Amino acid sequence: GVYAARATLHDGTTHGAAVNIGPNPTFGEDAFKIEAHILDYSGDLYGKSLRLDWIERVRGPVAFSSIDGLKKQIQTDLSQIRAILEKSQAKP
Repeated sequence: GVYAARATLHDGTTHGAAVNIGPNPTFGEDAFKIEAHILDYSGDLYGKSLRLDWIERVRGPVAFSSIDGLKKQIQTDLSQIRAILEKSQAKP
């Protein structure tokens, strides 16, 4: 499924993250994996450790009939995740 999260990077900075947990059925993959897209970050994180703090589940896994459908859903997910993260920052 897709989740909104906060990622704490190896240097101690914190960023919003869109995280996919599980297989990628659109491409016929059934291997379980965790993929984190760090929002508004452009550095190289390969080989680095990070911590993910889960904020909210956005949706379950979906097999899309086309790559365009997947791309459209990713944009929707990112908008929803940004709104969730913004709202979670506003909590006391």
